[in-house]
Amino acid sequence: MGLFESLREAVTPEHEQAARYRCQHCRRQFAYRADLSDPTCPYCDAGALEEIDRP
Repeated sequence: MGLFESLREAVTPEHEQAARYRCQHCRRQFAYRADLSDPTCPYCDAGALEEIDRP
């Protein structure tokens, strides 16, 4: 397994273990591990996040 594959697996959450969020400040959507406490927006560092349902 290559370096990029290892990195992708390390930072890509599993579908079943991911929680999707929308930042209330910049309105971008992203996913974090479901067990992560106090997530912040990776784009603008805001803490006001809205958990959204998976499509």
